[in-house]
Parts: sequence; C-alpha cells; structure tokens
Amino acid sequence: MARTKIYVGYNKGKAQKIFRALSIPTQKSHGHLYAAVVGPFRTKKGAQFMLNYGDNNPHCQCVADAERLAKWWEKHEALHQTSNELVNSSKETLCVARVKS
Repeated sequence: MARTKIYVGYNKGKAQKIFRALSIPTQKSHGHLYAAVVGPFRTKKGAQFMLNYGDNNPHCQCVADAERLAKWWEKHEALHQTSNELVNSSKETLCVARVKS
C-alpha cells in the first residue's frame, strides 16, 4: 500500500492548506484547488513550519529548509519551556520561603 505524502497548497487568495496526496500533484489533478504546491515533506511539522513561517522568509526557501528549521524550532521551544518551568518553580519556592519566615 502506497503512503500518502504531505504537501502545502497555495490558493490564489493567499489561503494555504496542508494536504496529503498519493501521487505527485499536477495541474490536472490539483489545479482547480491550488495555484501552487510545495512538497513532498517528510514530516507534518516541516509542512506546518512552511505554512506558518515560509512566506517571504529567506531562511526557508525549500522543503529541506523547512524540515531543518522545524526540527530546530521544536528543540528551541522545548528548551524555552523547560527554562520557564525552572524560573516559575524557583519563584514559587522563593514565595513560599518568604511566607514561612
């Protein structure tokens, strides 16, 4: 059974959508839905990154850029959330210490 591949479709009205297709999208198969298509993407995260941050971004010009940046962004967000949790927990500890004394 063939796997569907992930693409980002661009409409003429600047609307964008992530979709899956069994075969390579062509003018005949997807032309009535999209003015342009980018892909295939290996991951949905890469397609989502292209959808959200790919417009007029000189650092995200192709599928490989979107995949690489999505992976970096995921790590960066995880580190940022961890550091926020540490800061919040230290603030809570500080507040508890002040109340007790």
